[in-house]
Amino acid sequence: MFATTGPTGLTAEFAWEEGAVSAGLGHCTSLLRIHADEPHPAAGNGLFFRLDLPTIFSSDEEAQRCAANLNRCEADGVDTPPFFGAWCCHSGSGTLTFAGFWPNLLYKQGTVATFAFWSAARSRYARQVIGNSNSSG
Repeated sequence: MFATTGPTGLTAEFAWEEGAVSAGLGHCTSLLRIHADEPHPAAGNGLFFRLDLPTIFSSDEEAQRCAANLNRCEADGVDTPPFFGAWCCHSGSGTLTFAGFWPNLLYKQGTVATFAFWSAARSRYARQVIGNSNSSG
């Protein structure tokens, strides 16, 4: 994992391929961004987080199906990270993101590290699910 922090957030990359460290080195990684300076319109201040996968689907419909499948898998999963947020696709790009928000009301020391660990696990899990769905046709 490669990570940087600042006064209002954290950015981290997780290996998507064996031995990957950073996209800056030409490696294939997923990207986690956690921001404390983007308030939620209804919940107020907190942590906005998003995990972008390095996948590009051939169509938005294919990306939407994959996002729906990942949401189902996580909601039904026993050994997946807690399902705070949702998988979605970026219209017109064919890419996937897991996005969510954690309000300050629920904050405890270590929350950011916990979300980083959950995101690393979520990235590995998504890679397995996407790989399995691609290999099954």
